[in-house]
Amino acid sequence: MGNFFIVLLILFLFFLIIGALADKYKTDDTKKYTSQRNFDYEDNVTNDIDKILSSKPDKPQKDVISIVGGFYRSWEAKQCIRKLYACETVFLKEEPDNPYDPNAIMVLSKKGLHIGYVSKYDIQTVKTRMSEGLVKGSVYDTMDSRYEYLITLLPMEEGDEEYNNAIYFFNERKRIEVESRKKTELRKELGIDDIVVLAADDLLPKKKYSSILRLLKPVFDADAQDGNCYELMIYCCHYMQDYESELKYIDKSIESGQFNDRAFLNRRKYQVLRLLGHLVSNDQIENEKAGVETTILELDFFNRIVSILSDVVDPNRIDFRDSKGLFAVNLDNNIRRPICKLYLNNPDKMFIGLINEDGSLLKVRITDISELDELKDDLLRPINKFLDKPNFYAHGY
Repeated sequence: MGNFFIVLLILFLFFLIIGALADKYKTDDTKKYTSQRNFDYEDNVTNDIDKILSSKPDKPQKDVISIVGGFYRSWEAKQCIRKLYACETVFLKEEPDNPYDPNAIMVLSKKGLHIGYVSKYDIQTVKTRMSEGLVKGSVYDTMDSRYEYLITLLPMEEGDEEYNNAIYFFNERKRIEVESRKKTELRKELGIDDIVVLAADDLLPKKKYSSILRLLKPVFDADAQDGNCYELMIYCCHYMQDYESELKYIDKSIESGQFNDRAFLNRRKYQVLRLLGHLVSNDQIENEKAGVETTILELDFFNRIVSILSDVVDPNRIDFRDSKGLFAVNLDNNIRRPICKLYLNNPDKMFIGLINEDGSLLKVRITDISELDELKDDLLRPINKFLDKPNFYAHGY
């Protein structure tokens, strides 16, 4: 009996051990399956991400570059920088002759204005892009208080018309600057400022026009004249009644843009054109003010008055101002120095306004231009007190 229980106990222990081993193998298989499943899942996800990323196109290269130095550019350039807007096109130009940095790259507006430099920290980036092909800039961020801003580099096609225009305008500006510097140096060598002062302060009041011409000749021969020189030459020719030469200098002054008073030049030009007989119709006279029409008749009356007074008064001191219904003749281009006033809009009913001693106006009927000869004393009366007070600075001296 005792042996029977021992056998049962041994069998029980045997099956208990077998069951435990079976559970262990089952757990190990489950863990192995789960681990392998997780590994397969992670591998599949990674492959999917790689496929998605590889299917996307490459992003375009967008280099954002800092532009500096705007604070030191011209007033015109600063105004341009202030008005820059996002995505506005600008152009890049290497400047190997820059005295401070031969690697400098300047930035130009569409109109050829120099509006800054590529920052030294971005020069290599720009040069690398330039080596790959033509590039231009697009404003990325507008300026700050130092006139600095950002641009994005973009590819540019060969023969870009806007780029070619910008380079042309830039070169023209440089050419004008160089010529201006040369002329400034030449003016210093010739002592033009001293010549103008001597002529205006001393020689002109004394009517020494031949001396003025001798002083001005080397200036005009060197093409170094300015507005004052042109005007002095015009005065000389007018006094000597060399109207053809005067007209030439008037036209050259207007063409060059070197004048002190454009309105004065226009008045003088029409006066001279009429004296030369080139003006025969009112339609040939371009009036600058609306409602004001300078006529051949008014110019004829004016020239007759100048002729009458020229033996007493320098003809350069007599000028006119035209307005609606009134043609005023003044001394020294000064409305406070009136000589007379003409009312000639109605040829059948014309008047001349004479200036009395007290400054009041006396209107006298006049029917013909020849009647002016009899009014010489009346015309001289208001200017006698001014004859010893020359005013040759009216046009810019």
